[in-house]
Amino acid sequence: MLKLLITMPLFGIFLIQISKYLFGFLNNLARTLGMLSSIVTMYISLYMLIKMNNNSNEYQYREIIDLDYIRITLGIDGISLSLIIVTTILIPILILLKERNNSYNLHDIVILLLVMESMLLFLFSALDLFFFFLFFELLLIPMFLLIGKYGSKEKKIEAAYRFIGVSMMGSLIMLITLIIMYVKFGTTNNEILLLKLNNYHLFGHNNFNSLILSFFWLSFFLSFAIKVPIFPFHTWLPFVHVEAPTIGSMLLAGIMLKLGTYGIIRYTVNLFGDFNYYFLPIIFIMTILSIVYGSLTTIRQIDLKKIIAYSSIVHMNYAVIGFYSNEIEGILGANYLMISHAFVSCGLFLLIGLIYKRYHSRILLYYGGLVLTMPLYATSMIILTLANVSLPLTSSFISEILIIIGSFKLNFFVAFIISLSLILSTTYGIWLANRLLFGDFSRYIKESVDLTKTEIIAIIPLIILTIILGINTKILFNIYSLPVLNLLF
Repeated sequence: MLKLLITMPLFGIFLIQISKYLFGFLNNLARTLGMLSSIVTMYISLYMLIKMNNNSNEYQYREIIDLDYIRITLGIDGISLSLIIVTTILIPILILLKERNNSYNLHDIVILLLVMESMLLFLFSALDLFFFFLFFELLLIPMFLLIGKYGSKEKKIEAAYRFIGVSMMGSLIMLITLIIMYVKFGTTNNEILLLKLNNYHLFGHNNFNSLILSFFWLSFFLSFAIKVPIFPFHTWLPFVHVEAPTIGSMLLAGIMLKLGTYGIIRYTVNLFGDFNYYFLPIIFIMTILSIVYGSLTTIRQIDLKKIIAYSSIVHMNYAVIGFYSNEIEGILGANYLMISHAFVSCGLFLLIGLIYKRYHSRILLYYGGLVLTMPLYATSMIILTLANVSLPLTSSFISEILIIIGSFKLNFFVAFIISLSLILSTTYGIWLANRLLFGDFSRYIKESVDLTKTEIIAIIPLIILTIILGINTKILFNIYSLPVLNLLF
């Protein structure tokens, strides 16, 4: 099943290339074929969710790919399956949003999106640290092309190079660690590595072994902290978001940032166990600074994309605190927040991209009173903004309240600070919606066009999923419970 899931986007690329050979460059046909293959991929992932055995604590849908001298083990649990489903839901929406334009070739963008989808599905399915790292880095290439070629401003090339440069900075240290691990333990398989690291930690209590484990942990954490991002590695994200196209921002917020938190829960927290406690003061200082600084910086921004980008930093650092709380509530909430943030932030970036497409400006000062002429747009913005500030009955409320409960059990001061930060997040969220949608109609806007049918089809699933996950938590908790218990016991 996993092989079929991973290869379905590649089959879509094959069909697009065949159609190109037979009929030439037909953008609409390429988009149609890309949509069909991505929708089939989504249905496969949903079928896997329905058939998932929630009472098993083993990796499921296990498959083995045997190549010459290479053996790749595939398998998923509830944590990886939830991110697979997010990926397969978002990719059809991104393909749908791209319309024919004289400045780019839709055929190439569809292929880039399908390549990224296949890579992401492989990354979330691989039970081998080396292949996780390999696709962790290979994903930078299509993202680099998407930002550098189809970005929105003159600094898009600089943004693309900053994105790939900063991402690879931490990965070089992680690569050294991978080589040392393979030499020392003879494998990079997740399950075998977990057993050997536990034995190494239990039966090797000396300064040298502690030094090696510290180096392993720091290299992993640094690489993932850059992806999340955590202060002081956060500066690349707002700049890249501003220069990226709308679908690039949605990919970054919805999926790419989750690679950092997924790496933290799958490897840093899972492989090093109780050794994580040694670094908790550093983790909490960095994440609290990220949350407070990100919230205060968001309030003073006037670029619409930067506002959503800085708020993403705040939410993802909530997830990091939840993962390191070592409490079932905190870890459940952090996993839930990854999914919630994917839908909410993607929806907000989509809405910002739509008004930029109409009026060619992201400066908040030029807008006002959009509710008068764009009621569908205003309704969507209000719902997603309320979800972004964690209003009850939205998915963000469930996730963040669980993280706060888990943090209170571990450290009262940390929980108190992040609880106060909710006031700041409400401030910048309501301030944004109020300035953008209400008040007098802006004199800079000559005409207003509400959401088109295509845009409504794209935004409705994100809103519905945000509300459903806020009302019915069993959908994710059923598949999360046993993987989280395995981390704790």
